[in-house]
Amino acid sequence: MPLVKMLNKIAAVALILITQLASAQDQAQGTTPTPAPKKKHHHPYHLGNHVKALPKNNNEKPEPEEIVTPGAPPLIFVDDAGTPDPGKIEANFSFNGEFAHNEKSLELPLYDLNLGMLVLGKRIQLKVEVPTQVTMKGPNADISPIAPPAIGVKMPLPFLDDLAHRYVRNLDLAFYPQIQFESGSSEKVLKIPVIIQRSFEHLYVGGIDLGPISVVANFGYNQVLHSPVVNGKQDDPNSWDESVAMAKKVNSRMNAMIELGASENTGTRGVTYIATTAGVTYELVHEKLYIYSSAGLDLVRNDEGSHIYAQSGLKWLFDSHLGKNHLVGKLFRERSSAP
Repeated sequence: MPLVKMLNKIAAVALILITQLASAQDQAQGTTPTPAPKKKHHHPYHLGNHVKALPKNNNEKPEPEEIVTPGAPPLIFVDDAGTPDPGKIEANFSFNGEFAHNEKSLELPLYDLNLGMLVLGKRIQLKVEVPTQVTMKGPNADISPIAPPAIGVKMPLPFLDDLAHRYVRNLDLAFYPQIQFESGSSEKVLKIPVIIQRSFEHLYVGGIDLGPISVVANFGYNQVLHSPVVNGKQDDPNSWDESVAMAKKVNSRMNAMIELGASENTGTRGVTYIATTAGVTYELVHEKLYIYSSAGLDLVRNDEGSHIYAQSGLKWLFDSHLGKNHLVGKLFRERSSAP
């Protein structure tokens, strides 16, 4: 059995167990699970939903606690379901490295811009990535000051996201199609991931409260367009990607995250890699400026030996007039709010 199929089963069982634990906790507290009312979503810049913690005694008022959602950056394989608020821009400036035995691939830096918009009453995110790429093989180095970009649109999963909100608390489903243009060729990679995100205010495992905590899973298909012909035969570089991550708030400024990612080639049905990454974010200016860092390595890889991953960067959040005051965005917003 391929290892990725085994990981799929493990991830599915884990999600089922988490859901059962949450239901068992509700029953233990004497509550009857009922469909949750439709809630107003608030995903402030991939940083999680704000919830209220239970008071420690009757004399204390509830204090707001933040559920942190794991995502990229600082993680590498997982994206979360959240989007910036309409009119907000999230700019990430990352310095990334992937190190193999005989090759080093660097992005110095990667410019990652994300714009939040409101379209037909739905929050969406427009994404553009442009790297400065350096590839080193032995003594040779290939430098691309402006490498081919990647573009994408993140949106709620049609119909299913609204349905999930009716029956499961703090569950979000998103769809994140992206196109990656490859350097030095006519190839383009169409990525079609689905994002499943569940947040827990309190999650008890073995009598220990792990909450507030968030779990995110990504399942996606990568279709290579105009794949090369080798020795008169069409190559099959398409792949399935799976990843799962968890995040926890360490203190008022620092968040910690960990992920597990895997990829399987559709032609050979073999595992390309299984890797793990851990990262942290630190808030410098409240809800405006953050620094982040992560590192990881391959647990399994079928070529060239294991790779090591490293990433550090700066996240800047600011207002814009795009998507919020723009005529099209304003028209969609007014229509969605009309009775």
